[in-house]
Amino acid sequence: MANEASLDGVDWLESRSHRNVFSIVRIRDGVTMLQVQAELNTIAARIAGQYPKEEEGLALKLARPGLIGDFMGGPARDFWLR
Repeated sequence: MANEASLDGVDWLESRSHRNVFSIVRIRDGVTMLQVQAELNTIAARIAGQYPKEEEGLALKLARPGLIGDFMGGPARDFWLR
């Protein structure tokens, strides 16, 4: 993601107009899905506070790899299984 601008010439990480960005992450052992979603809600609120016009209604959603894996295919499922 960080190299997207150098690869495609578009810095969509810095653009407020790009939507539907997916990230695959590992959750530390002992951390619940509810805790992660609460943190995502805090992050979304902070971003919306910094960019109220562009990010009104911003939501960050946590999905299990099976759900997003169906969209992205093998790479998401493989990451989850490692």
